[in-house]
Amino acid sequence: MEALLEKNKPNNLNFAEVLLDSFTDMENQTYTYAIPDYMKKHVSLGTPVIVPFGETHLGGYIVDLLAENSLSESIKIKEIISASYEQILEPEYIELVKWIAEYYHTSFLSVLKTAIPSGILTKTFKLIELNISEEEFSDFIEIQPQHDFREFCNFLLKEKKVRTTILKSNFGNATNKFLKKLQSLDFIKTEFIFDTRSKYKKQLCVTFLKMPDFLSNREKEVLLIISKNSGYLTFQEIIKEASTTPALLRKLEQKKCIDISEQVVLRTPQNYSEGQNKTVKLVLNEFQKKALDSFVELQKQVKRDKVLLLHGVTGSGKTEVYLQAIEYVLHEGKSSIVLVPEISLTPQTVNRFRARFGECVAVMHSALSEGERFDEWSRIKKAIAKIIIGARSAIFAPCSNKALIIVDEEHEGSNKQDKNPRYNAKTVAMKRAELNNATVLLGSATPSIESYYYSENDKNWELLELPGRVENKILPPVLLVDMRKEFLEGNKSIFSRKLEAAIAERL
Repeated sequence: MEALLEKNKPNNLNFAEVLLDSFTDMENQTYTYAIPDYMKKHVSLGTPVIVPFGETHLGGYIVDLLAENSLSESIKIKEIISASYEQILEPEYIELVKWIAEYYHTSFLSVLKTAIPSGILTKTFKLIELNISEEEFSDFIEIQPQHDFREFCNFLLKEKKVRTTILKSNFGNATNKFLKKLQSLDFIKTEFIFDTRSKYKKQLCVTFLKMPDFLSNREKEVLLIISKNSGYLTFQEIIKEASTTPALLRKLEQKKCIDISEQVVLRTPQNYSEGQNKTVKLVLNEFQKKALDSFVELQKQVKRDKVLLLHGVTGSGKTEVYLQAIEYVLHEGKSSIVLVPEISLTPQTVNRFRARFGECVAVMHSALSEGERFDEWSRIKKAIAKIIIGARSAIFAPCSNKALIIVDEEHEGSNKQDKNPRYNAKTVAMKRAELNNATVLLGSATPSIESYYYSENDKNWELLELPGRVENKILPPVLLVDMRKEFLEGNKSIFSRKLEAAIAERL
């Protein structure tokens, strides 16, 4: 990791390897570009850039920085045209994506687009602007014989600056032909710009300021409702809750009793409870305490990228060990990732963790809406959320200062993605832990054979056992029933007669 950080320093780094956000047949191909002197202090690994490519310009991402040009001296190296000041990807993240692409024999760009939600990657667009005066352009339009070309030029004259995507939506396939004609006359200039439009959801919000005596009873009533809600409500909420009108609220704003402003409102993922009763940590039994002590002792070491296999029978309290391990990490100011095997299990897990840790818990999985994923990604990137819970895709969460990655039910096949790019979240977790000197905690009542083997034979693994249930509860007896015999004796149901009788008795 130290080598990555050293490489990320811009000093004496004159060239960049750029991955273009284009060309599906060249998704692993990178191109070398020179870094202009004025740009060297700003660019780093993961910086979005715009570069010349042939006769056009394309967007991409810096994935490597070089002090010297590795290409032939006879090749003229073009310069980066523009760079965004927003660093989306950290050096460690770039290294992880590179490793996944190489290890699973897939493309760099496909992994990057799987790892990062839509709307996060910086987009670029082409802007067309007039390069001559409006009077000269108007004179030019009047003498054009072609009607559709005149329409095109008039649209450009009216807009002054316009994106090529808007031109194409209005004029279709003729757009490129018309633009080439205007370019050949030097009547237009082209600019490539980063799309910096905010993806956050914004709403008008009302903030309580003061309640003077000279107000009417109705105005005081509305202000009282706002003040009782922590002095903050959205514009629509106060209209509904106080049965008031926008005009009255604007009147209160003029009297400087409230502030009405547009503010970012985070989208809350569905199925997650709000305002839960806070829970406290439980007293651990002997085996739980031993497992937690092993984890805590490891965190005090210089090298912490070890794999702990927590083998605990059903009901042995593995989740409480997870919670207290995360609590230790949280007190150290570090982050944790918790992977659960199914999306359907995420809400109950998130609600349990939020009841213990509050709003510093975020969720990441493919069932979230695009807006929800953007908001959760942003909370994690800004270190507002330090505990990330989700299915396998949560392993790509952009959290910094990671100390712990938990893979619950580590034996489950759902940790593997079966479509391109294919990857095993458990294997990726171990690589990410290695890059961050973090600990991986695998939990299961029935560990996979390979994990159990490594825990007994690999010095970088350690086996932690929870052999009994909490409070010494007895495991239920298990009876095996031969369903072939059931079928021969006339039972065509998928349930055995013993199971049906046991269910009926229990009900």
